[in-house]
Amino acid sequence: MAPVVVTTKEELKSAKDLGVSEIIVRGELADQLRKTHRIATLGKPAIATIAGLAAAGPLTGGISTAVGLAGAAAFTGIEVAIIIVAISLGVGFLIALFKDYEADFSIPGVADVSLRKRD
Repeated sequence: MAPVVVTTKEELKSAKDLGVSEIIVRGELADQLRKTHRIATLGKPAIATIAGLAAAGPLTGGISTAVGLAGAAAFTGIEVAIIIVAISLGVGFLIALFKDYEADFSIPGVADVSLRKRD
């Protein structure tokens, strides 16, 4: 099966849900995955902290998110900007994606990200 090329979060989610064996991610979304892939390697407490920020934001009008970002960055060792990108993509989705797919960020001469389904 030929790789599926995606450029949006919705296309990526659809390809993942369909179980596509190889996904090529291009553009800004590839850059976002490159920045956020470390999220999937964090321990449960760190992931819970970031997920908690995402969940509490709408309930508090975003105030808890703004206040909690610095603390989450210090706790996880991940930059605030990357945490914001992870929240916008969906922390749970990122964890599931990197659990199910092996990411190759080193395609020579290309900024794309290749995702191959794990066996």
